[in-house]
Amino acid sequence: MTKFWKNSITTGNWSTGNNWSGVSAAGVDNGGVPSANEQVRIVNTDGIARTVTLDTNPPALGLVSIDLTGAGTTTNTLLLTSGNNLTSGAMFIGGHNGV
Repeated sequence: MTKFWKNSITTGNWSTGNNWSGVSAAGVDNGGVPSANEQVRIVNTDGIARTVTLDTNPPALGLVSIDLTGAGTTTNTLLLTSGNNLTSGAMFIGGHNGV
């Protein structure tokens, strides 16, 4: 399963389940916090910058993708706070097409 950071959340905490969708970045569902081995996509195509604060130690994840495409030159940011770690099977930052 894949968890998508929602387009509607420009700044938020990783640990808030309603910031994630299990459907797509445009999803309105409460996908819940990513769990072990899940893919995580902080990838948006609307050109609006987002900051995701890793405020917890998530379990080891699958592929983690961070990217922002579309108009403008803004960026998506994953902010790792003190004492928290992120472990993933692979990480793509920028330019990943999801395949």
